[in-house]
Amino acid sequence: MRGKLLRSCSVLSFAALWSVPFSPIRAQEERVLTSSFGQEFNSYRWVWQAFLAQPLGRSCRFSFRQNLSSSLLALGQGGDRWKDDQTLAAELAWPVSGSILLHGGGRALRFWDRQSGLPNDFSRQELFVGTELVRRGVGRARFEAGPAREVRYAREEWGSHWEVVSEVPGFDIGGYAQEGTLTWGGSKVGGRTNLDQHLVYMVGREFLAGSADTIRVGWDRYRHDQYVNAELERERLRGSSLRLENRLQYALPLGAQAILATRYISEAVEVEQLVGGRSARSRARKEGGLANSLFLRRRGGRSKEELELAYQTQEARYLVPQAESHVPFSRSVALVAPDNRWSLLTLASRLALTPSRRDSLTLALRVSKLQYDTPDTNNFDDHDELRVDVNSVWKRRLNPFSILEVRGGAGLYHLVYIFGERSADNQWSRVFRLSPTVELRPSRAVRFRQRFEVMANYVDYDFEEPLQATRSFVFRRFLAEDSLRVDLSASLRLQVALGWQAEENGRLYWQKFEERPLVGRVERRVRIGLRRSFGSRSMLEAGFAYYEREESRFELRGNGYERVPSGRYIARGPILSFQFWGRGATGIRANLHRQRVSSRLSSPYSTNFITLIARWGW
Repeated sequence: MRGKLLRSCSVLSFAALWSVPFSPIRAQEERVLTSSFGQEFNSYRWVWQAFLAQPLGRSCRFSFRQNLSSSLLALGQGGDRWKDDQTLAAELAWPVSGSILLHGGGRALRFWDRQSGLPNDFSRQELFVGTELVRRGVGRARFEAGPAREVRYAREEWGSHWEVVSEVPGFDIGGYAQEGTLTWGGSKVGGRTNLDQHLVYMVGREFLAGSADTIRVGWDRYRHDQYVNAELERERLRGSSLRLENRLQYALPLGAQAILATRYISEAVEVEQLVGGRSARSRARKEGGLANSLFLRRRGGRSKEELELAYQTQEARYLVPQAESHVPFSRSVALVAPDNRWSLLTLASRLALTPSRRDSLTLALRVSKLQYDTPDTNNFDDHDELRVDVNSVWKRRLNPFSILEVRGGAGLYHLVYIFGERSADNQWSRVFRLSPTVELRPSRAVRFRQRFEVMANYVDYDFEEPLQATRSFVFRRFLAEDSLRVDLSASLRLQVALGWQAEENGRLYWQKFEERPLVGRVERRVRIGLRRSFGSRSMLEAGFAYYEREESRFELRGNGYERVPSGRYIARGPILSFQFWGRGATGIRANLHRQRVSSRLSSPYSTNFITLIARWGW
């Protein structure tokens, strides 16, 4: 039955493609069909997409667009669980004059869910007619309206929808370049009203070469009424936001440049629970923030310097009844966090040097301090955090055939809680990383790359109770990777990739700089592939992949800790890839990977990873 449904959806979508074409945007003829399939373990997904733009006669245009996504979660004896998501849109447009365009069509949305176990099924259909006014060099205005139908929780409702869009792509007043967009739309279906308003305005001017000023204003307001359960209880979500941005750019002597940016944002969100069409209870949040940054950069003959100083602050206030301060009633907006204010101060610099033709060096430093405060005396989350990151990259060409690259970095992070009730969570975190890489190219046909990496992360808490679970810990990792690519001929390539990784977790005693090892992991990866190209449009690759992971724990025996194996996982299998692209948008791509999996926790089994994509354009 389910297979028939999928085939029916596919046939219906392609039949609709031929019966209802359209596109008011593209005047040229275009037809594209795309079908794809993917499998990963017990998850399957099918996607069908169709698009058609077809001019009719000398002036009329049709378009059709469809997207159907169907997923399956196969649970064996638990049954198969499906989920579908489909959208359709069709439109016919015809010009009345050189600047007036009439259009009409329909849209449909369908969501069908049998995976989550929740009553999420929803469908919406709407028809529309409207007009569009286009004036070259001035802008575009578009209006549409029509009936709408929605079905949710087995309840059918009718109503109407509308949308007005006005765009001014660019005009000049007194040397100031300006542009703006205004959108107002909404719907009224079954007593529920949805409204959306958006405004964007930008003005800018270049005073001198490399010096300019830009101001951007954004304003949004919305109201959404929605059902929250099968009993058709409703909630109303209202919100508004204002965004102001200013960017000043100045050209300085000696090839330097300064950029000063300021951003202000104000937001308000309110959620109401409606009973009998009236507000039964509500809660709201108001936020405001300001960000300023100064960015300096200079480019010389053999160097490039960058310096940034930034400060950002934001405050949030929650208007929640005291009796409900920790009890959210909305599924979409919780609004239970305490009033808070935070600020972030950041200083960053970057220096790139090219001391010779064979060497390059990059140094980067970033220091930031975060302060988080709450006025609630019963809340003890107030804290400060200091973060310091240092990174470097040194690259040297040893000879015409080899390149050496060394990356290094260190991070220091300190978290301090202000109140004594949470002082036990104060911590230091130290991260160190070193990674050298060597790349050899003895000829155009051969490339060998070898990379090593050593990483250690030490997290040290100020207070540790011996009888509690591990808090202070250390994580260490060593990684070795090799890759080899050999072009055996102009159309045949051999690729080999090897990887070995060892990890270890343990309890940390920072004062003594000692560790009590707890668990360890070792991973091995091998991938071998042979790739054959057939011209520039097709490719076939076959290979084999092997992955092994060994897990162990450390037990105290005698005077030391002994590694005891605790688990082993092996996955291996063939890989096959094929790709062909014809002229235009036509092509097919397939990736197949079958694995045989062995584990100590289960019997051996096989699994597939499949991706198939086919696209037709004519």
